[in-house]
Amino acid sequence: MKRFILGGLSILVLSAAVVPFATRTETVEAAEANVSPVTLVFLAERGMLDDIDGSSDLLVGYRSGRISEETLVRSAIDKGMLAPETISDRQYLRTVRNQLRHLGTDENSG
Repeated sequence: MKRFILGGLSILVLSAAVVPFATRTETVEAAEANVSPVTLVFLAERGMLDDIDGSSDLLVGYRSGRISEETLVRSAIDKGMLAPETISDRQYLRTVRNQLRHLGTDENSG
């Protein structure tokens, strides 16, 4: 009887130790998948999002209306960089839009 109790307690203790680790790992992965708006635009400038070849394509695409903040967010969602609900986060989209508006302005300030 002692064996069963000790065995049962051992399994209970081990399973209790594994659950928080699994939860923590999922939380870290979710946090890593949520890039900031500034980082999102930076990645787009580097051509790391679908259908955007780099900074000049991003600049021309934004100014012509072909690329918007929603375009970048949808692309990042498709790549697993952002949670799907980010597409309806007005503050996130506003920050991405502000970053896009300032594209190319650093080149003229030197």
